[in-house]
Amino acid sequence: MDTLPRSDARPRQITQEQWCGLLADVAYVLPIADEGLVCYGIFAADGTPLAVAPTRALALAVIRKNDMRPADAH
Repeated sequence: MDTLPRSDARPRQITQEQWCGLLADVAYVLPIADEGLVCYGIFAADGTPLAVAPTRALALAVIRKNDMRPADAH
């Protein structure tokens, strides 16, 4: 059984629509400054701002409560 990729095999191309489907339930948490305080922004996979939470723990809880998977953005 050959487990290595063949040299003539082409890498699979994933469309933007397929990527969006894979990441549709992911929300990112990013520390942000809001009126001089550090808060945590919640963003959709495409970068759309969704909400702001005062703590990272609350941001993660909000994401999970909305049936999404949290991820950290750096």
